[in-house]
Amino acid sequence: FNVTVFNLPTIQTQPAAQQQLCVGSNFTLSVTASNANTYQWYKNSVIITGETSNTFTKLVTALDAATYKVVVSNACGYSLTSNNAVLTVSTSPTITSAPANTTVCLGQPISASVSASANGGGNLRYVWTSGGTEISGATASTFSIARASANDAKTYSVAVSNDCGTISGGNFTVIVGDKPTVTISTSILNNETTGKPTVCLGSPISFSVTSESNNYSPSYTWYKDDVSKGTSTSNALTINSSVTTDAGTYKLMVANTCGTTTSNPIIVGVHEKPIISIQPDATTTACELTAVTLSGLGQNKPGTNSLITYTWYKDGSPVTPLAANLPLTNVNTDQSGNYQLKVSNE
Repeated sequence: FNVTVFNLPTIQTQPAAQQQLCVGSNFTLSVTASNANTYQWYKNSVIITGETSNTFTKLVTALDAATYKVVVSNACGYSLTSNNAVLTVSTSPTITSAPANTTVCLGQPISASVSASANGGGNLRYVWTSGGTEISGATASTFSIARASANDAKTYSVAVSNDCGTISGGNFTVIVGDKPTVTISTSILNNETTGKPTVCLGSPISFSVTSESNNYSPSYTWYKDDVSKGTSTSNALTINSSVTTDAGTYKLMVANTCGTTTSNPIIVGVHEKPIISIQPDATTTACELTAVTLSGLGQNKPGTNSLITYTWYKDGSPVTPLAANLPLTNVNTDQSGNYQLKVSNE
């Protein structure tokens, strides 16, 4: 009879001891053995079903990071276990901190940064873009502009890469602000004498405001004769019933984070009605065909600089001339009556 003696299995080539691969890569382990009839691959000491050849291969997923080995056996059931083969799985970066929207003043620096984990995929690389165009030299985790200009107000993006892939690091918008602008105007009519906007005592005073906040919340401070009337988030200033002390120079200061701007000044006058400082004689007697002059004198109160006009009335009807003196010549009985002087200003 014949006797066949089977040799014990031996491994000539061990599987690679260490491999570091990206997700999606091909992972291959192989073993070269003599006197081996069967092979069984293991992952973390658990049988990998169906893997019974001297080569094990698959596409890598994040779940494949493990320790692998193969057991080779001969026909007699003798087996030999290979050395361990460790697979480390790397992935594309993950973003841990994305750049944030920012608002800066004109001329101030702009800075944005992104933080990412390399996940074993090698050195991180950065590309900053705007409008789909790469920004020359912007290849670090921090993006900066030394002095912001109006043209820098836009949306930016960053892409972060390693050897395993590229991921978006996020978008952020830069708003470039500036100190506010402001002008004021008024619908109050100019006084003919002073050439300045003037109201009568008790009339309202109001202003119209044209202002640009330039991307920062403003505050408003009205001044009269360089004395503050208080700061508010509203630009309105209305005096419903003026008094003489409301006369003066008005201006509006607007402030935001980037600075302050003061408007053009407007000088407003508050005039009172005049007084008759010299009254006409209460009674005047004249002979027929003689001449007589009725007279009075109007005067502005202190602080009022306005043209005074005169109107004489006889028995309630106006007569000419419009002057302080009313000369009557060749008087007759038809000119007898009740005369009254009205003094006006603007």
